[in-house]
This record gives sequence, C-alpha cells and structure tokens, in this order.
Amino acid sequence: MKNGKFIIALLVGLCLCGSLAAKDYRAVLFGVKADGVTLNTGSIQRAIDKISEEGGGTLFFYVGRYITGSFELKSNVRIFLDEGAVLVFSPNAFDAQGAMIHADGQENISVYGKGTIEGSARVLNASIDDQASRGHIDDAEGFRPPLISFRNCRNASVSGIFLQNPPTDAIRLEGCDGVTLERLRFLAPDVPADAIRLGGCSGVTLSDSYFDVRNPIMGDRKGLTVSNCVRAGGRKVR
Repeated sequence: MKNGKFIIALLVGLCLCGSLAAKDYRAVLFGVKADGVTLNTGSIQRAIDKISEEGGGTLFFYVGRYITGSFELKSNVRIFLDEGAVLVFSPNAFDAQGAMIHADGQENISVYGKGTIEGSARVLNASIDDQASRGHIDDAEGFRPPLISFRNCRNASVSGIFLQNPPTDAIRLEGCDGVTLERLRFLAPDVPADAIRLGGCSGVTLSDSYFDVRNPIMGDRKGLTVSNCVRAGGRKVR
C-alpha cells in the first residue's frame, strides 16, 4: 500500500515536472535560425503568439546570431538570451516597425540572460536616412527605433544582457508600473545613442549596470530608483 502511494506520488511529481518543462520553448523549434542571415521576424512572432496562447512561458535563444525586425512581446512571455546568443536588428529600415522588442499594455514580461541585443545603429540609421531622402519616410529621427520599448506595461524586467549600438534609445519606458532593470551593459561608444528614456513611469528600479553611451538616463526620472550604476571611467550614475 505504501509502495502504491509512493508510485502515485512519483507519477504526480513527474507530471508536474513535465508541465513545468513544457513552459520552456526553444526558438529553433519555431523555425528561428541562428545563421546570421535569415530574417526571423515572423518566426519569432509566431513563437511568442503560441507561447502566449498556451498561457505563457520562456522562449530560449541559444548561441548564434538571430537577424530580426520588430516583434511584439506579450503578457506572461519571457525571452532568454543565452551567453553567445545575439539578437541583431535587421539593417533594412522597413523591418523596423517600432522597437525591436515592443510591448503595449502587457504584464509579466521579461528579457533576460547573458546574451546581447545588437542595434546595428550605423547601417540601420543609414538605411532610414536613405529612405527619408527618397520620400518614403517622413521623419527620419522619429522613425529611429529603440531596442526595447515597453508602454503601459506592468511587472516587467530586463536583466543581465548587453544592449549595444541602438539606433536611438536602448530602452524606452512610457507609462509603466513596476519595472526592474538590473545587471545590464549599455555599449554605444561610437554612435550618438542614449541608454534609458523614461516617461510617466512608477516603481522603476535600475541597479548594478554599466553605461558606455552618450547619456545613461533621459526623460522623466520621477518614480526611478538607481543604485550601483557606473559610466565608463568609473563615474556613478545617479
């Protein structure tokens, strides 16, 4: 009898573990390619949509270069960038329909890991300027996309990753409540880019991060708490 109860408990535990494991999704299983050539925008969006429909989970990107345009992050979906994984913004202006990773009115969202988001600032901005000169884009400056944009979102986080060479701001937060930014590295020593731009947010914490950019923080700092952050050269970010 005791053995029977033990077996039942074990089976229940295995089922629970299987359920938890089912919440982790490898990007390659959705046709996302890490070859540094394929445009993955549609495949990444389909993966996020599927995970959202299933109730949420984590989309894993392992080592490789993933070219992408803009895609939408949805509630209860997390993006994990493993060390050596690089999300690369497409150099084509028309692949940038807003931020690379954007969310509006979502909650419980996250981008984390030890990987990199590469903004391709020089080539993407050159493409934007070229299209503006041809009359296909009205406002080149307004068209330049941030790497991550959260608007009216709750319980969001960005942690551990490198954000480099953004075409404009690396992270833009508008009207958000409860956002954690931690252990980030903002790198844009050779392009005129800013790290974080805030507007109308509350409960935003920024900690343990490094900034080699034109400006670490822009916009409305009300609702922002900063700790243990430094600029290139060792100056503290306050």
